[in-house]
Amino acid sequence: MANHIKPTKEELEASIQKSQADLDALQANPPADPPEDPNKPPAPPDPANNPPVDPPADELDPKDPPEPKDPPENPENEPNYKTKFSQSSREAQILAAKNKKIGEAIDKAADVIDRRGFS
Repeated sequence: MANHIKPTKEELEASIQKSQADLDALQANPPADPPEDPNKPPAPPDPANNPPVDPPADELDPKDPPEPKDPPENPENEPNYKTKFSQSSREAQILAAKNKKIGEAIDKAADVIDRRGFS
């Protein structure tokens, strides 16, 4: 453990007085730009300052068709969560039943040992 020296009451009081004086000075003369809160999420970008990503429709070459922005949905590539969760539930029920049978067998074996006096 690190050596710690307990501050005296006078040192604590001086520290409190200094902190209070600093706080009063900040309240009397607040800083021009308050510090940013690190927990605050970043502000969304301003659309007025950002140029559009796609050129206007009149500037597009009519020979080149525009590419689709989002690929078409393919249900074969999407996982089927309903099936996945039902299979998981079924497996959990099977495992619970096996664990119950094992527990009953252990209890039965313990009773047999107790009755014979092998404790």
